[in-house]
Amino acid sequence: MHCKNCQIEIADQAIVCFRCGTSTSEISIGDSGNGRSEKKFPTSLILFLFLLLAVTWFVGLSLSGEVVKPAVWLILVCAGVLLIFRLKL
Repeated sequence: MHCKNCQIEIADQAIVCFRCGTSTSEISIGDSGNGRSEKKFPTSLILFLFLLLAVTWFVGLSLSGEVVKPAVWLILVCAGVLLIFRLKL
């Protein structure tokens, strides 16, 4: 194989030209390898578990007769909506 920039012969498996440093293949945007998808799942899972725990606690308070302020429910609903958008469901 020959380098497309300097035309020197390079190995067929070469990723870059050893002489000029030109890439031997096109870089795709989706192949960034920055690990975002790996990072997203644990964060979303932790947010979901926290939201589930909070809702369970507040439902328990409501069933026991304690008054839970509407603002607390609004915050929980907003957190749930944000989690759904984060998961892109």
